[in-house]
Amino acid sequence: MEGQHRFFVIAILVLFSILHSGETLKCYNCYTKGSQTCEDKLTLLPSETVDCSESHCAILKYNETDGTLIIRRTCLAATCDEAMRQDKNLKECWTCDTDLCNASASNVVSIITIIGSGLIALLLSMR
Repeated sequence: MEGQHRFFVIAILVLFSILHSGETLKCYNCYTKGSQTCEDKLTLLPSETVDCSESHCAILKYNETDGTLIIRRTCLAATCDEAMRQDKNLKECWTCDTDLCNASASNVVSIITIIGSGLIALLLSMR
């Protein structure tokens, strides 16, 4: 019986980690040429957000021919590798898949991952 209980808990955790809420992904959408607030994550504005049908939010960094760094926060359907192959001016790329996660280039750990890891650790410690 104890084995079935563990399997059930782990199955529920896996299910929660792969379920999508059905809502669209919300991403920052700005470009440093048109918005000085786009460069710094602390000055991003709520008006610079969009609902995305694509699967990722992204931060893209380009170097212009005069050496100017351009930052673009946007929605992205492709992976970074695909985007960099398609656009030779693209120098850096980060993607993420939670609402407004493209505010910074740091990796964001979801709350489901944290709770799931804690529950699995708890279950394994009860052996």
